[in-house]
Amino acid sequence: MPPLTPRQRLLRLGVIAVSALLLALPILKSLNPSLPALPCGFKALTGLPCLFCGGTRSACAALRGDFAYSLYLNALSIPLLAFILLLALASTLEIARGRPFTHWHSLSRPIFKFWPALVFFLLVWWAVHLVSALRTPKPELLNPDNPIASRLRCLI
Repeated sequence: MPPLTPRQRLLRLGVIAVSALLLALPILKSLNPSLPALPCGFKALTGLPCLFCGGTRSACAALRGDFAYSLYLNALSIPLLAFILLLALASTLEIARGRPFTHWHSLSRPIFKFWPALVFFLLVWWAVHLVSALRTPKPELLNPDNPIASRLRCLI
């Protein structure tokens, strides 16, 4: 593999910086629970959880080692945390090494073939997440005072 170009180094530094920011949020929230959570526009409008609702609290629980509570809140945070950590680690090692591990473009092309399946999986997961929030009293994910959420909760 040829050495990293300055542009490739900058891109990897950007990946590391974004990963650090994404990981800092749940860590800071774990250290200081009084910090406000990120507001969810979908939940504010409908009273229902979006696909990522509970993600920050779930990531905080996973980082504390409380995987049962993390899965209860939003199971997507665990693979997302693992992906972010692996991406940051790979980028850091490539910068330290001065060379890429592989041609990332050749890896990303086949992944794009799976986008429809990924979108379908996420929609199915969101449906499971919604039904779980409606059936199980999850006050941290559901606003039963919202008319949309209260009507759906009566139906399920």
